[in-house]
Amino acid sequence: MYSDLIVLVILSWLDQLYETESFSRYEGLSEKFLSSPVPKLLLLAGTDRLDRALTIGQMQGKFQMVVVRHTGHAIQEDVPDEFATLIINFISRNRIGPHGVEIPGLARPKPAQAQGQSPAQTKS
Repeated sequence: MYSDLIVLVILSWLDQLYETESFSRYEGLSEKFLSSPVPKLLLLAGTDRLDRALTIGQMQGKFQMVVVRHTGHAIQEDVPDEFATLIINFISRNRIGPHGVEIPGLARPKPAQAQGQSPAQTKS
C-alpha cells in the first residue's frame, strides 16, 4: 500500500520534471558564446564536459581557455586571487577599457568622467 503511494509520488514528480525540460537546457549557448564579436575568456575547472562546438572554437582560436585544475566548479570562490589575476590579465592583454576595444552595447565614459573629474568640475 505504501509502495503504491511512493510510486505515484515519484511518477507525479517525474511528470512535472519532464514538463520543465525545455526550460532547463542551455541549447545553443556554446554557439552564442562563439558568435559574440568580443574578446572571450573561458575559465574551466576541467575539460571533461566541453562540448564539440567549444572544442572546435578553442582550436580555431575564437576564445582563450584557461583550465584551473585545482578547483571545483566555483573557481571565483575557490581561488579568488588567481581568478582575479586571470581576469585582469585578459582585460589588459585585450585592451578592454575606455581607450581599448569597442564592446557593442557598453557605454563609454564621457571625457570628463574618464579623467576622474565630475561634470560639475569641467563647467567652471
